[in-house]
Amino acid sequence: MATQTFFNAVGEALVGKVVNDVLPDLLRKGMELISNYAASGEDPVRPVLVSTADLVGVKQIVRHMSGRIRDFLDDDNLVTLGIHGRGGVGKTTLLERVNNNFHDIRAAQRFHYVIFVTVSRAPNIREIQKQIVKRLDIKSTSSTEYGRDIFRFLSNKRFLLLLDDVWEELNLHHVGVPTPCAENKCKIILTSRSKSVCCKMGTPRKLLEMKTLSESEAWILFKKNVGGDVDLDQRDQEICRHAEAVAKKCGGLPLALKIVGRTMATAVSVGEWREAERNLHLLEDMEEKVLSLLKFSFDRLRDDTVRECLLYCCLFKEDENISIHKLIHYWIAEGFLDSPHSKSISEAQDKGHRIISSLISASLLQKGHQIHNSSRNWTDMQYSDKYVKVHDVVREMCLWLTSSESDKYGKFLLYPRKGIDITLKSWTDVRRVSLCDLETHRKFVYPNEREICPNLATLLLNHIPFGELSIPTGFLQKTKKSLRVLTLKSCNLMNILEDISSLQVLRYLDLSNTKLPRLSNTINFSTRLQYLDISKNELQSLPDMIGKLEKLYYLNVSNNVLSSLPDSIDGLVNLIYLDVSYTKLERLPKNIGSLVKLQYLFLQGTELQSLPNSIGQLVNLMKLNVSQTKLQSLPNSIGLLVKLKYLDLMSTRIQNIPDSTDSLVNLKYLLMSKPSK
Repeated sequence: MATQTFFNAVGEALVGKVVNDVLPDLLRKGMELISNYAASGEDPVRPVLVSTADLVGVKQIVRHMSGRIRDFLDDDNLVTLGIHGRGGVGKTTLLERVNNNFHDIRAAQRFHYVIFVTVSRAPNIREIQKQIVKRLDIKSTSSTEYGRDIFRFLSNKRFLLLLDDVWEELNLHHVGVPTPCAENKCKIILTSRSKSVCCKMGTPRKLLEMKTLSESEAWILFKKNVGGDVDLDQRDQEICRHAEAVAKKCGGLPLALKIVGRTMATAVSVGEWREAERNLHLLEDMEEKVLSLLKFSFDRLRDDTVRECLLYCCLFKEDENISIHKLIHYWIAEGFLDSPHSKSISEAQDKGHRIISSLISASLLQKGHQIHNSSRNWTDMQYSDKYVKVHDVVREMCLWLTSSESDKYGKFLLYPRKGIDITLKSWTDVRRVSLCDLETHRKFVYPNEREICPNLATLLLNHIPFGELSIPTGFLQKTKKSLRVLTLKSCNLMNILEDISSLQVLRYLDLSNTKLPRLSNTINFSTRLQYLDISKNELQSLPDMIGKLEKLYYLNVSNNVLSSLPDSIDGLVNLIYLDVSYTKLERLPKNIGSLVKLQYLFLQGTELQSLPNSIGQLVNLMKLNVSQTKLQSLPNSIGLLVKLKYLDLMSTRIQNIPDSTDSLVNLKYLLMSKPSK
């Protein structure tokens, strides 16, 4: 992806010309100040590029803000600028563009650091600090030292802090950010739905309101997103009349116009447009209006499977970069992708990717981003097909639905979850629970001894320091006939391993980083288990019972101390992914070739000295990594892996590869280095 600035990548947007004409002037004065840049012995660091949506529908907004942004950048006495407006009006997109403008090396010299931080509806000081530490590449020894480390790092730097989605006054002193002032030439720009919050953050002299679009601009944007088979300018007057009414009910909000427009892209009859107009209610409360508009698009999704998949995305933290790989594993475990026509995991994964593509096309999901180290001191954050994000307004709609329509979707319990009040009368309706951090767990109330949880299908416990979270004994017993997805990453497993054995329909289990010392044969995981992650533990061996998990397709035992795999592993006849990297593994079982469905095998960082000839029986293997091992040679049978695309032999003792590798006609990547001693 080409480097983006505030002045490009908007050629197809509604206001492309206006953006290109007006925005360069907004920072002209700041650019002129480069000549006065005082060398401090350090080069300025260009900001991380953040992925942005098209800057559409902000023609008047840009014109209104141009002078005031220019004044803000020029005036060293002004340190904080607040931008407020309704949800979905484009505040985040605008702030992302401001961030990306400073990626230009000339503009970057205005500040040593430009730091983009998402604050969110339920602000967490530790999470905010974590974002800043990551951006500044601070090597902090402990999360408890984040504040002190941030303060030390920034005390003699000029920085621009961009705070997105601020819902309440944020104490920067608690975060560790030095107070911006005229003397240190540091500045803050923040966005919020609340004018009051902007004022409390010190911006009464500098406030910008992002207003909604005029009717004419809204109509243009709506037509653009309908597109496809529906050319509204060429349709009869009755369709146009209903379409204009639908666009009007979007209230001039770019996000709503985009999503509803794309929802109606296939509507070609008068009846469809009439029904849409009838279903979109006129609401006085703007927040309810936006949620109602998005629900209209939600209801028009293809089927309940797609709707359930979208709702599942709200289990992740606000603005989180969600791994598509992980998300589809969750969907498979929940049974969303089950189908009489999909008989393999690969087919289910393909279906998952199609659903994600359809949700992105409908603007209900956004492409996520991936960080690339591009040089010594700065990184690119570019669009990636490996991650997705949920717009905060869409996420609110999902949370709204899983609070009010429990009869259909079941209740979702998420913590933190400010702004949406849930009075839990009974655990009967609870279907999915996600605890995002330690503080929220401390406030979480588990069911009492008499309550059961007959519908709880997913329990996600993430981002919690080891040993700080423990689950009451007997709690999991209440979910034994319903729980399909269980993530206990970094949790204290004391007294609950036996409870895990009782989970009859469990498909997905993550016990990584729990300091698990061993797994005994008395622990009988559900035979329906498909995904098992027991990485980053202290396991010295795997029990023979592991071979009974015939439905298992994913097994990660990396970063343990085990030296061998049990011979019973040949029972994993459906295994696709096996990661044994960074263990003390010395050999592979001779019957490893029985895993004929295996596609990914990771053995890097082990004590492996040889590969058995049976490796050639893995006819579906596509990726093999044996780097950083004591491997001295490859067996001739390696040439039988005709589907192999990736072979990593870096930092091994291999000097030559067998002639049989000529048969690897699909090999695209062969990585080798000088043999290690």
